[in-house]
Amino acid sequence: MQKYLFKYESFLPFSQGEVFAWHMRDGALDRMIPPWVNTQINKRGRPDVVGSKTVFHFSLGPYHTDWVSEHTSFTPNKEFVDEQRKGPFRYFRHSHKVEEAEGGCILKDTVEYATPFFLSKMQVEKHLERQFSFRHKRLFNDLSVFSRYDKTPKKILVTGSHGMVGSSLCSFLSAIGADVWKLHRGPSDPAGKVIGWNPIHEGKNGHEFEGFDAVIHLAGENIGENRWTPRQKEKIFQSRCRDTWLLAQILSRLKKPPKVFISASAVGIYADLPGVCLTESSLHGTDFLADLCVHWEKASDILKQMDVRTCATRFGYILSPKGGVLRQMLPAFRLGLGGRLGSGEQMFPWVALDDVVYGIYHCMMNKEVGGAVNITAPNSVSQEIFAATVAKVLHSPNFASVPAWLLRLLLGERADALILRSIQVNPERLVQTGYKFCYTDLESFLKESL
Repeated sequence: MQKYLFKYESFLPFSQGEVFAWHMRDGALDRMIPPWVNTQINKRGRPDVVGSKTVFHFSLGPYHTDWVSEHTSFTPNKEFVDEQRKGPFRYFRHSHKVEEAEGGCILKDTVEYATPFFLSKMQVEKHLERQFSFRHKRLFNDLSVFSRYDKTPKKILVTGSHGMVGSSLCSFLSAIGADVWKLHRGPSDPAGKVIGWNPIHEGKNGHEFEGFDAVIHLAGENIGENRWTPRQKEKIFQSRCRDTWLLAQILSRLKKPPKVFISASAVGIYADLPGVCLTESSLHGTDFLADLCVHWEKASDILKQMDVRTCATRFGYILSPKGGVLRQMLPAFRLGLGGRLGSGEQMFPWVALDDVVYGIYHCMMNKEVGGAVNITAPNSVSQEIFAATVAKVLHSPNFASVPAWLLRLLLGERADALILRSIQVNPERLVQTGYKFCYTDLESFLKESL
């Protein structure tokens, strides 16, 4: 069995202790998985416990496999090693080493491996190069964002933690050392840092909400998933507006309410004004989505009377292969069927998932931020340019188009609210309060993510 050696290293302007500690925390493992890798973690080992095992389940089309990795060596603040016990490689040993350097440290990843039967050395190393490039950049971004704010540990409650944004946010917060709790429907589990909540009986467990520095409310019915029948609209309204109001009522009655309350909203609140660059103070629309967002944001008004700083984060189209609009589009583009929707001239206010996560953290940590906050990339593009860019990155054709009348036939009211409306959004409040975007160029982001 022939073995090969792969090495990847980079300089990081952070101390050896900071970088090593990031790897030891719960969320780091999730943060290290690239968005294009379809995997789930079935069992979590601990890098600092020799003999503990982590179990992953990988999917690639029809191919499924488990990867069992055992932690075999640990040197505090310097190195930890894991080895494959079950998986596609004939042999796989990975060393994570952090060495001191002037002005920071050097992170060194060394992989000794024997290729699987179905992959060549060149294919394996191309994959490893790309994966570790992503890991090192993600680590750099996480610690860069963390370093800009007060580092005092925070206790944070997050709703919607199973969603695309919520899961990524919880992983990031855990990796930087926050004490993250999750609000779920069902029983409480203090050992698992879970607070159980039934909105219908919202007053029964109010004491469990005491002592949080911040509450980040992301839960709610998916707006883009089902046709907007009267029943579905009511379901969306109840989950977004009623539940936000009930949660705000609980928090308002606490002896020690949180210092900041952040609730999701959407750029769908704005009127359709082609050619106008919209800011947080722009005119609101009058359709169902805009009306929903208005009531959604007002639902937490009682907290303002309690001197709780409140933020309504108005998300644009959040891009990630893990979910949302991009994941829905990818199969069509990969089959060569992607392209313009409607006229294609409508503006597409996109934002990378990591900038959503970091933007929420900025809202939480920067005391100057309050009220409505647009979380979109600073350079919206037209839907036609977006489609062309995705096709270019995937090396696929871009000839297909779907006329507006067909979209309305297939999607009903959602077509105009979510696809055909032109919204050019400026993240004015984020920029004015010093937020630094990680991704401002659509093509560069897609190349890194897909």
